[in-house]
Amino acid sequence: MDIYGIVIISSLIVYLLIGVYVGRHLKGIADFYVMGRNASPFLICGTLLATSTSSVALIGYTGGAYAIGPLYFILVNSTALIGNLFVGFYLGRYLRRMKLWTLPDFFSARFPSESTRAASTFIVLTSQILYLIAVLLGVNVVLSTVFGWGTIISLLVSVGVVTVFTLLGGMRAVVITDTVMFVVFFLAAVALAPFILAAAGGWPGAFETASAELPQFVSWRGTYGTLEAVSLFIELGIVGLVLVTASPAMISRAYIARDEKSLARGMLYLALLLPIFVYCFVYIFGLMPLVAPNLEAESAFPWAATNLGPPLLGAIALAGIVAAVLSTASSLFQQAAATLSRDIYQRYLNPDVSDSTFLIVSRLCVLLVAVVVFVITAIPAIGEFGVLYGYLFAASFWAAWLPALYAGIMWRRATTAAAAWSMLGGGIIALVLGVGRVLEITPLWLPPSVVALLGAAVILVVVSLNTRTSEQEIEVYEDMRRPEEPEEVQADARR
Repeated sequence: MDIYGIVIISSLIVYLLIGVYVGRHLKGIADFYVMGRNASPFLICGTLLATSTSSVALIGYTGGAYAIGPLYFILVNSTALIGNLFVGFYLGRYLRRMKLWTLPDFFSARFPSESTRAASTFIVLTSQILYLIAVLLGVNVVLSTVFGWGTIISLLVSVGVVTVFTLLGGMRAVVITDTVMFVVFFLAAVALAPFILAAAGGWPGAFETASAELPQFVSWRGTYGTLEAVSLFIELGIVGLVLVTASPAMISRAYIARDEKSLARGMLYLALLLPIFVYCFVYIFGLMPLVAPNLEAESAFPWAATNLGPPLLGAIALAGIVAAVLSTASSLFQQAAATLSRDIYQRYLNPDVSDSTFLIVSRLCVLLVAVVVFVITAIPAIGEFGVLYGYLFAASFWAAWLPALYAGIMWRRATTAAAAWSMLGGGIIALVLGVGRVLEITPLWLPPSVVALLGAAVILVVVSLNTRTSEQEIEVYEDMRRPEEPEEVQADARR
């Protein structure tokens, strides 16, 4: 085994040990689900950046910068940054005040009906599984490069590691390992960038050469035509915004924060670090055609890691991709399992379950999600479109409930009937257009996520204006707007 394999295997062992350690010190069901609502700003920043930076970004965006040009993907990432700040400084504070455990908790509290709870539960489970497929298939690129493993072995390793530390430590283990993984791949990105720059001709020669020889390097639309570039920019820009403002894994970080200031500070740290990360992991990879002009796009990052710079650095960079995949997967596992245990088992099957039994059931749900995802992802036909379409399908479903989520917090007139019909209508649009995209029927200028978002928004507004808001809905809306008491005041009240 070479140094690349040694470093990757060592990192996997470290993540397992962290999960075992956190699991042994788990303090109860609140720790398992929401980390005792005590996450610091640094942990929030680390887990958010790690969760949002999956194989879709590391393999897809670096490959896209190589093949299409970097500016397009920098523009797309800017919407994600705006979304993070919006959650940290506005949206997240209201979610945190509601003391949520899962996102369906929000919908059933703000829009009290079984239809909204059922619709949100279905969207969580479906979207998390679809996104997991995309994320886990992406790690095969690295594991096959380093070890020569096939899909089954790669899945056994990646799913096994994620399952163990998520099952043992829940949200606390996920957040802590996320932050450790974030440090690994952030440092790897920063350290690898100078070697790519040097191989391309150094500063400022590489940029001068790229400007003259690579038209896509200085064009906002890359190698796309104008109409195609605008269409894809709108789609991926909306997807980036939806990912950070409506996906269960990202939104869940709002209600694990120690307080509202910790959430805002965590997002501020992320806003400072994300541009550095995007520069090193996207913009610099736009220079790679000067170094290796005949690569497959998805191999751009693995090739740079194994051929540029010291082998140890390359090994850490490859371990960084694995870390990013595992961190995203662990968050998706945790949220899917939380939905199964809380929103299905406790809600419908055993409302009076004890905390000890509930913890056991929650862990069994993690295992169940792992088995389902492994079986689906191992199907050979899934791999042909899973990395891209799993991600886009998931984002389309999140877009279907984004209007109900935003309106529930920002609009007093939003009603339960409107939320239910909005999620149903948006979900149907996402499903129909998404299947059409896979079958190459849906035209490029009709992106499922954007149409689902617009359709759900129109339905929500129209139905809300034609139905009456209940007293219970108004009470929940007003409760969210009461400022959170300082921790010392809460402690005095408890005494």
